[in-house]
Amino acid sequence: MNPPTIGVVGPSDLVAQLAEIVRNSGKCPVVPIAYQHENETVGLLREHHDAVDAWLFTGIVPHTIARAAAAVEHPAEHVSYSGVTLLSIVVRLLSEGRAVRALSVDTLGADEVRETLDAAGLADTATEVFEYREGQTNAELLAFHRAARKRLGPDAIALTCLGSAFHALHDELPSVRMVPSIRDTREAVASLLLKTQSHRYSDAQVAVGFAELDEARVSLAPLLSRLGASSFELDDGRLAFVTTRGPLSAATAEFSCLPLLAGLTAPAHIGMGVGRSAAEAEALAQAALGRAQEADQVAGAVALPNDVPRILDSAPEAEVGTRDLRQLATRAGVSKQTLLTLRSMLADRRSGEVTAQDIAEAFGVHERSARRLVKQLERAGIAVPSGRRINGPGRPLVVYDFKL
Repeated sequence: MNPPTIGVVGPSDLVAQLAEIVRNSGKCPVVPIAYQHENETVGLLREHHDAVDAWLFTGIVPHTIARAAAAVEHPAEHVSYSGVTLLSIVVRLLSEGRAVRALSVDTLGADEVRETLDAAGLADTATEVFEYREGQTNAELLAFHRAARKRLGPDAIALTCLGSAFHALHDELPSVRMVPSIRDTREAVASLLLKTQSHRYSDAQVAVGFAELDEARVSLAPLLSRLGASSFELDDGRLAFVTTRGPLSAATAEFSCLPLLAGLTAPAHIGMGVGRSAAEAEALAQAALGRAQEADQVAGAVALPNDVPRILDSAPEAEVGTRDLRQLATRAGVSKQTLLTLRSMLADRRSGEVTAQDIAEAFGVHERSARRLVKQLERAGIAVPSGRRINGPGRPLVVYDFKL
């Protein structure tokens, strides 16, 4: 199997540096894709879509922008800015003879910043942190650093992960551009290569669907066309169709929604299954169809290997808005009480960063069970990986955002 071509997406002052690390650590072709401002991300992804097999973003901001615009159609990963990055900057500032009395830091987590400064012997450094959250704007980030300097005093140094913010700030106040460490970049590349390998394998998996509705071939024509599926009518009147996992994942926003459902007339049920063989996919499709029949007069469901059938929304994530917990629980295959407990835990947390370890503590279960729950919620589109947290020795913990 040929190595994947990786598109490295980010600001022009970082892309070349990270592309070289990717070439050396991943041993694969690289396409550097540089922008001058983050708002160019989506257009660049669409322009280079056919030239790459996977995306590596230089940070969480361009990755989130692309994901929100549904422009990420290849396996993707972003380089996380960890305490290693912060520590290297602090060491550099001290070596230059600069006093590190006060810092304003964006994007990183508050706990990570505090732990890093404590480890560096700078526990007395006055610090304000603006943690990254989805939807935050460049204007908000700039306002944070400017306001922090007024509160912390003229000695405050602004540390920013965003290139556009650095260029806007460096002429008006002491500021430093944070650059991902080589270690963090290599970890992101390793994760991306695993995702790409898994994606290539899963794309080749068989997907089978069954539809029970009037004028099925006409009603499902847009879906069948997008899937590139072959279809045929069964003796019992159902329409069967066959494709592969990749197109089905793309058409259902990673198995979360099926907008076509909104235009169907009751009764209408669609069940789809993905398997390592045609027989496994067919059995899963039958189970998914049964789940759809139980759910509503018009419903669609999908079943993946080693997972319970999940109900598909009739609108994309961006259009659904505030979700009914019962609907979310049904889709994820968990109880409503589980989601209520999770929502309560999120409301009580000062930081929006949540890991499987945090959930294990909140639910009083083993971390292995918590990881299984998080993966189940991730497959249902409720939990979205947003970065990593270094928490002592060992591998960094995956940090999730929860859409509840």
